[in-house]
Amino acid sequence: MKVMYVDCQNGISGDMLAGAFIDSGMPISHIKNLLKRIRLKSVSISIREVKRGALRAKKFDVIIPSHLKHHSGFHAHEIAHYLKRLPTPIAQKALAMFDCLIKAEKLCHGKNSPIHLHEIGAIDTIVDLTALAAGLAYFD
Repeated sequence: MKVMYVDCQNGISGDMLAGAFIDSGMPISHIKNLLKRIRLKSVSISIREVKRGALRAKKFDVIIPSHLKHHSGFHAHEIAHYLKRLPTPIAQKALAMFDCLIKAEKLCHGKNSPIHLHEIGAIDTIVDLTALAAGLAYFD
């Protein structure tokens, strides 16, 4: 049994965890190849070294072109449609994480109606979930 320990004392985000996967040895090409399957045109990723205090890490950024920054947003079913383009085991992981995210959003907002993720957040969410599912699959 493999175990991954994530210290979330100061919070965690998709891009932080994706950076940690890359820093732990997952090739960037692993994520890039999966992003090609999703077909979000012109969206790319950038990885760079950062330092916060005495600590260094890989910073994972989603680069969204200006013509998509004004997108009106996605409904949950649209995001799921993109994630289903991934290979089945990775898609299942990404969709399970997305389901948890939607449940948390509904709890926070007290809504029973469909969740609508606005503008950049939706595209960023698709890429982050892809990267996280890729990392979990890569490290088994």
